[in-house]
Amino acid sequence: MLTEIDLDAATARGIISEDQAIRLRNFEAERAQQSLAMAEKFHIFGGLADIMAAAGLAMILFASSEFLSIRKLSILFIIFPPVLLLLYNRISPKHRPCLAFVYSGAAILFTCATVPIAVTDFYGTEPNAVLGIVTGLIPASLCALIFWKSCRFPPIPAYIATLFVMSVMGLFQDFSDTYIADNIAMLIAAVVVLVLAMWFDLTDVRRETERSQTAFWLHCVAGFFLTKAAFGLITGDIFYEDSTARLNVEHIIPFVMIISISLMISLTLDRRSLIFGSLVPSLEILTNIGHQSYALFVVGFFLLLFSVFWNRWRRLLLRLMPVAFVAQLPRTQVVNSGQRPTRRHAELLWIKNRGL
Repeated sequence: MLTEIDLDAATARGIISEDQAIRLRNFEAERAQQSLAMAEKFHIFGGLADIMAAAGLAMILFASSEFLSIRKLSILFIIFPPVLLLLYNRISPKHRPCLAFVYSGAAILFTCATVPIAVTDFYGTEPNAVLGIVTGLIPASLCALIFWKSCRFPPIPAYIATLFVMSVMGLFQDFSDTYIADNIAMLIAAVVVLVLAMWFDLTDVRRETERSQTAFWLHCVAGFFLTKAAFGLITGDIFYEDSTARLNVEHIIPFVMIISISLMISLTLDRRSLIFGSLVPSLEILTNIGHQSYALFVVGFFLLLFSVFWNRWRRLLLRLMPVAFVAQLPRTQVVNSGQRPTRRHAELLWIKNRGL
């Protein structure tokens, strides 16, 4: 079966009509007994050939970085991003998403990690938060924007969002010895990412275009950092020192509150990625209280519970909300009739009609 992105592209080329695309989507939804929105699809690999190419590139990059580190040639790390960018233009991210993921991710990671090394080696200064942000995170964000402009690959905004959260948090790194400022900054930045993810979602509530896939990755980033910041504020730790290590039985009530809030937001937006990210730290707290097997059993039980009853709970929740608000959210019906208005008119704000 063709993916929703292929159907959208075929419609844009005039190969099939909008009505035919709707009927094909509804046919797929009826067979799967869930709509595209409920399925929350995302395209991460294009087959074994794609995975093999991505694995090969990852091994070569890792080996090259190890060799340069051993030989004290870290200054040469700076050549990786432009080389990867040139090579990236010779592949199709639509048909090789896994390879595109490694290409773009590696270029951004090398920019983020190696430019500060090159700068500190050249100037002979010790690395610090501001130097890392100015010479690492900001250039990496610009590198990501170049990739995004050329290919509109859905995970790239999530890369940029991660760099944004890290930059904001780094600016407040030395404000307090208890990491309160760090966690508050991370929490605010994560909320900004969540709002951006919601915007992408609300411009494509039927999840028929790549905007919804972009939103999926942004929700993953937002859910991870929101949960980490919340638990960091509870324990006084920062995320890179494992903000869940000191969670125990006395944190059960705030833990349940955080999970409940994440669940309500996830059900409202029909985004499982948010609650999934929030449940990951629960493994740590349940392990601290009891045993790892007990933690895995409880978390696994809730994941299955959410999977089975998700749509039923969501319908019950939406009945309690204003109709005008619910109209802007993904539908609970399996099939759709007619196109959503934003698909027939100019796209919202700066997003242009390029299949996004």
